Amino acid sequence: MFSFPEAARYFGLKPLAPSPGETLCRGASIDTRSIRPGDCFFALSGQSVDGHQFLEKAFSLGASAAVVSQHYVQSLGEGKALPHGFKNVLCVEDPAAFLADLASWHRSKFAIPFVGITGSVGKTSTKEFLRYLLQTQSPPESVLATKGNLNNHLGLPLTLLELHEGHRFCVAEMGANAPGDIAFLCRILKPDAGIVTCVAPVHLEGMGSLQGIYKTKTDLFRALKPGAIAVTSAGDPEMDGILENIPVRVLKAGLQQDCEGSFSDVQVTGDWVSFLYRGQKRFSFPGLAGFLALNASLALLLAESLGVLPGKLPDRWEGFQLPDGRFTIKTLSGGIRVIYDGYNASPKSFEKALETLTMIPCEGKRIVVFSDMRELGDASADFHRALGLSIDRSGLDAAYAFGQESRAAIEAMSQISDARHFDGPDDLSAYLGGRLEKGDMLLLKASRGMKIERVLERLEKNPG
Repeated sequence: MFSFPEAARYFGLKPLAPSPGETLCRGASIDTRSIRPGDCFFALSGQSVDGHQFLEKAFSLGASAAVVSQHYVQSLGEGKALPHGFKNVLCVEDPAAFLADLASWHRSKFAIPFVGITGSVGKTSTKEFLRYLLQTQSPPESVLATKGNLNNHLGLPLTLLELHEGHRFCVAEMGANAPGDIAFLCRILKPDAGIVTCVAPVHLEGMGSLQGIYKTKTDLFRALKPGAIAVTSAGDPEMDGILENIPVRVLKAGLQQDCEGSFSDVQVTGDWVSFLYRGQKRFSFPGLAGFLALNASLALLLAESLGVLPGKLPDRWEGFQLPDGRFTIKTLSGGIRVIYDGYNASPKSFEKALETLTMIPCEGKRIVVFSDMRELGDASADFHRALGLSIDRSGLDAAYAFGQESRAAIEAMSQISDARHFDGPDDLSAYLGGRLEKGDMLLLKASRGMKIERVLERLEKNPG
């Protein structure tokens, strides 16, 4: 929530069609499908859609203001008034750049802890753990955290413009596809503390190399003030070397007993994961992903630095929940269980998912259904062949895939009796129909955009 007149004055802009009765913007929106009454609508121009075409709709849905480009105003013609119903319009050179500037200005008005979270895998789960832990010690509405996948140059500003006086913490997930992305987001967020979950080969197409990923992710730590809390995973010599040259207070989580956030004895019982934290207290959270104990420990370390004492936390984290598509457990009719992990896929996340699938008690067949891991650059074929060999050694009963890159994974298998490649998700789903039985467990995993959710939708309608 921010003051529209105050923002205009700060940036030296004169509103077009000012409406004195409406001075506050509830937040910001770049999409009329999700706009709320009171939002400021930013008309962004993309490759296929121009937001200026939706200005009339935005105001009809209750937008209290809008930010448009100079080009749009010029296109109306000199001296021509704005269309009827438009109000509180700011004209800028680049609405997307102004969105970032406005969010940075709004953030600077708050003296609460701002936490940035990035990493090659585990960003969202760590963010959700930290959100949950902070909410156990304060009103839930006092914690502002990234929603969904709003973790880029547009999503972060949209999140920060939600800030209001009732917030006591802000937890921001930060994604990166290219060098410099995290540094740019940090200039907007100005983080007081940070978590880098881990560094692994993802987005190599944009990053160029693993070293480029290390540099980009650790830009979060470089943005911190000297002595600020920097949390990361133990056991990474490359990360250790980088941190030696950054003046922050490093806290590490891992299975190593000498690190600050040590955890051990991870158990999966029923639909709950439990782990022993620092050898003193056992915590448990819903799910089957034992590897998330690391992410929970990272969040515990950061929460403790903000005054949340582990001894005062509940043993059982009843209210914790991951967003749909991130190792979500679904039980279909007929007693067939599905692990739906269709939000992202990388060599590292696939390794953890396969490890978990092989450890979960299962009365029937264990089956992996997968598609391409995207943005792996020139090494993509090698990574997919390596994935196929890992699946082949895992002892699973069947492996089914679709997607151009995934063909190399299937072709690398020799031990799995039923390993097949399909033209697309619909063909694969048709093959599964009637072949699943009670007690079977499936892992569905792929990068976003591969439409593996179609397989899930088909199974939910006709699992057997």
